Amino acid sequence: MVHPLALPELVFHIGKHILPSDLPSCVRVSKDWHAALFGFLFRAIDLSPDRISPQCSSGEIQHHIRYLRFLAEFPLEYLNLRGCNQLTTLRLDISQEYSFVHNNGRTHIPPSVLHGLTLHSSTTNSRSSAHTRQVVSTLFPALIQSHTATLTWITLTCGAIPESSMLWDAIESCSRLVGLELFSLGIPAEQAATFWKVCSGVKSLGVYHCSLPENDAQLGKVSFPRLEELSWQQVLDFPDGHLLRLLETMPVLRSFSWQSSDSSNISEMVPNGLCRLAELGQLLCIRSLSFADPTFTDTVLSTLLRSTEQLTCLSVPSTGFGPLAFGTLREQGLLPHMKQLCLTACEAVSSGMIQEILDSCPELEVLEAETLYSSDILGRLDWTCERLRRLAIGIVIDSVSPAQLWRHVVWQSPHRLNLKARVEDQQMVLQRIASLSRLESLVLKLQGEVDGLRTALDLGVDKGLTKLATLTRLREFEVPSFSQHMDVPEIEWMIEHWPRLEIVAGELNVSRIVNLELKEMLERHGVRHQQEIL
Repeated sequence: MVHPLALPELVFHIGKHILPSDLPSCVRVSKDWHAALFGFLFRAIDLSPDRISPQCSSGEIQHHIRYLRFLAEFPLEYLNLRGCNQLTTLRLDISQEYSFVHNNGRTHIPPSVLHGLTLHSSTTNSRSSAHTRQVVSTLFPALIQSHTATLTWITLTCGAIPESSMLWDAIESCSRLVGLELFSLGIPAEQAATFWKVCSGVKSLGVYHCSLPENDAQLGKVSFPRLEELSWQQVLDFPDGHLLRLLETMPVLRSFSWQSSDSSNISEMVPNGLCRLAELGQLLCIRSLSFADPTFTDTVLSTLLRSTEQLTCLSVPSTGFGPLAFGTLREQGLLPHMKQLCLTACEAVSSGMIQEILDSCPELEVLEAETLYSSDILGRLDWTCERLRRLAIGIVIDSVSPAQLWRHVVWQSPHRLNLKARVEDQQMVLQRIASLSRLESLVLKLQGEVDGLRTALDLGVDKGLTKLATLTRLREFEVPSFSQHMDVPEIEWMIEHWPRLEIVAGELNVSRIVNLELKEMLERHGVRHQQEIL
């Protein structure tokens, strides 16, 4: 009888879920596993001047390649690759620095599997400019033309690029193109017609800090019958009224993200225009909304939320989100279906609201918010968001009563405080976090002292850190930076119990010397340390 793990079909299916770092070990398990998983080793290839892979030009390898990334000033002959009949993602990074930030600093991953082509070219010296000109004007379009039948996602981060007619003609010829993202790009007026034609045929469009042509005659002919996702961030030289006109031509829009291009010149045109569209019923099918602008007041957000029936993702940092909008989420029955909520820097969001989200959103996968008091956690319902993958929140241990705090401040009598209750409350809070066993990113934000009384979590092994042993999927962990006293035992415990840990952020110890030693210890175990997780 054949063992199930010896079946090539089953091993191949397993390979789809194996981390790239684990693939080399898995290929060595047996000849059968090698035969089934060999192709996965070459699905994603990075090429750079110090990491050239001649194998990628081999016919045996080429038909496995789906994701190919060029870094810095690579040898141009690699752009002559042809016959990669499964290539869906081609990324060309020829910039010395990345200058764009997306989704609160996180790299955007297109829906489903990465499908696309990415070009970065914000170089400044003459040699780099000549390199960029040759790539964009001839070689890059030719590479696109040779894979028009497979490329489905294109991302351009170019800044001011040279003559681009061949580039846009090549992009237009991609018959399976569903996604287009533009970062820091200027579209010349002579290419406007081709640009809008390409945009009108995609399902996902992202425009970030770009300068777009605003020809009224051309815009009047443009419609977006297929567009489902639109992200419009800091677009220059393009009036808000034109954007609202384009929104009226998007009947199947499911996701919309917007941020003003000029924070110093606050305009309410977009919020008011969206409210008008909402009243006309054009937002009924919206599933994701994202705004980072103070012009979206609590009243405006409440109006928009009242017009949606299928909303699952809401990102409104630095807006006026408050009791009205939250009440609308509750009244519309949207809370049980929410998958992502970002409420950072929203002053009107209370601790009680955050606790209600945690105990009434079973589908929630991402939550980013500000302050949650331990008194709102304890004695309440257990958190139901068992699917949570990212939690970024500031937890305050407020076990001490106002009267005790007053005596502490006036009489300077810390021995009068019920410190035992505080330790017990912290452990119960950590136990509540430990119930979120699917967490991959845990960010415990800075919450320090109130008149000398510590309110931040104390993440020592003897203070309750061991309760987080259930978070075996954790990859990112940010500690509250205030007065942490971590040492070797805490780092050893993390490395032992969080096998997937990749990043630790925050100050681990008030002593700079100890903090440096702990950073070096983390790096020796392959864990990166940085100031904060974006």
